[in-house]
Amino acid sequence: MLAIRGYDQGIWPPQRCSPGTLSANCSTGNSSVEPYTVMHLALLAHASAAKLYRQKYQETQRGLIGLNLYTFSYAPMTNSIADAEATKRAIDFYTGWEMDPLVFPEAMKKTVGSRMPSFTANESKLVKGSADFIDINHYITFFVSDAPPKPTGVVAFNSDMGVQFSVFKNGAPLKFPLPPFIPYNPSGLQSCPEYFKDYYGNPPIYVQENGYGSPYDENLNDSARIDYLTGYIGSTLNAVRWCSSTLLKRYYILCIRYRISPSAIYVMCCNIAGTDRT
Repeated sequence: MLAIRGYDQGIWPPQRCSPGTLSANCSTGNSSVEPYTVMHLALLAHASAAKLYRQKYQETQRGLIGLNLYTFSYAPMTNSIADAEATKRAIDFYTGWEMDPLVFPEAMKKTVGSRMPSFTANESKLVKGSADFIDINHYITFFVSDAPPKPTGVVAFNSDMGVQFSVFKNGAPLKFPLPPFIPYNPSGLQSCPEYFKDYYGNPPIYVQENGYGSPYDENLNDSARIDYLTGYIGSTLNAVRWCSSTLLKRYYILCIRYRISPSAIYVMCCNIAGTDRT
């Protein structure tokens, strides 16, 4: 998210982006190059830290190394081939970019080309296998439509992807910042672990973030939160029960107070809790 929000959309610090992209706060930046460079360097930094830990500390501390991904669940907006292909591109750009750094997804290589840095042979050895497990943050299911970039438009991460997101089936395109209460689809927390099992060799998975956003002045009548957590915890259990080989280890509820927009503050849930597979 740092690469996209900080160097493509310009929403997060250091607020770098090309003129004409999502944010009006950018004074400098290049959204066609910088997001890819930042992710490349972030993966190398992670791999370097992992190598150091394994060489000097892992044997005595017996710790494990994780790689965190902010994951979405995706579904085509319509039954069209174009929307199905757009959905696959969205998965490639958001998940394959980090999970397949040595053999970038074909959709990215075809569209981004030389703007995406490549790894040297030594860097490839360093990055490969640099995580013992995967952390996922998951909240949202997106409905995806094909949206080819305009020939005269700004070249950036989102235009490279060529998709349009909505949180509503047959609904309006996604607008930022996100509304405080968006529709939720608990099945996404079942499909995400299953996708990692099917496509990435079934790595151990920890659901590091999931939770319900509510107004700062919310009262104790939080039945909506109960429904939300019941659905997502149920989907987590389904991923274990119905796909028994999925190595889904633990589910955590995020408890944090943070600001979504200048006019609204929200609280994410109330307790940090770990739910074992049993």
